Amino acid sequence: MWWLVFIACSGGLDASRPPVDRAEVAAQLTGNFRDGAVSIKAFGAPKESVASTVTPVRFDLRPGFEVSAALWVPEKPSGVGVLVAHGHYGQGKSGAESQEIAHRLAARGAHVLAVDTPGVEEWSQPGRHIHFEEGAHNRGWLLASGSSAIALQIDVLRRGVDVLASMGTTRMGVAGASGGAVQAFYLGWVEPRIAAVAMASVPRIPREAAAGGCPCDQIPGHAGPDPSVLASVDSPVLWMSDVKQGRPKGLNSQAEFKVFEGPHSYTAAMQKRTLEWFEEHLGLPSGPADLPNCSPKA
Repeated sequence: MWWLVFIACSGGLDASRPPVDRAEVAAQLTGNFRDGAVSIKAFGAPKESVASTVTPVRFDLRPGFEVSAALWVPEKPSGVGVLVAHGHYGQGKSGAESQEIAHRLAARGAHVLAVDTPGVEEWSQPGRHIHFEEGAHNRGWLLASGSSAIALQIDVLRRGVDVLASMGTTRMGVAGASGGAVQAFYLGWVEPRIAAVAMASVPRIPREAAAGGCPCDQIPGHAGPDPSVLASVDSPVLWMSDVKQGRPKGLNSQAEFKVFEGPHSYTAAMQKRTLEWFEEHLGLPSGPADLPNCSPKA
């Protein structure tokens, strides 16, 4: 089987390749998701944040498989809910790339759920690792069972959408940096409840395995490059690059592409544009982008 990880859309394109079959790729991005009422457990009392509270929680992907996360509840709910996906920064929901944007969104009136991928933070256990060399065995097991690491991550986020829906949110988006941007992109593809996507420090999508990156991003049976993959997302997409480059080929007309040269992170400038993007596409209430009293940790 070939794998699809995310590669430079400006690379050598095979003009003879037929457009990607959206249904076929979407089938490769799901497999662990279960419909039905979601079970949410709080671990400890809510902590005060800026115009909100934040609580460590766990929710069920399926019976026997829980996901760790942090849930922000705003003082003045706006009906907006945002999922925050993390990249490979050494931490998940507790990393600055997740925490800072989550605090800012919650202060504006959004319910926010920052989710850990399997094997990260509380679930850093041998049976849960899916990233880099450490997760090779489990990625192989997922493939043998008809799934994949990327499908598992996307289904965790889809279940996170259920969590936000249970909070009464009606307009939902997703944000993430680096590998979190990859997850955000594909969640916007397969989840119709996602109305806007914000991607920071985006890896080149799609990318072949030889181009590097964590194999957890690979889609079985689909090799890049293929700009029709980018054209297949219906949700409005904000694509923010940390390196100077041209607009990725295939990115649809609803998408905004913007370069913020700097560190491979979720920078303050990227966060500011994310807040504006969700104002435009989710109806997030306006307010300051800077939160001087905001703690970087939940």
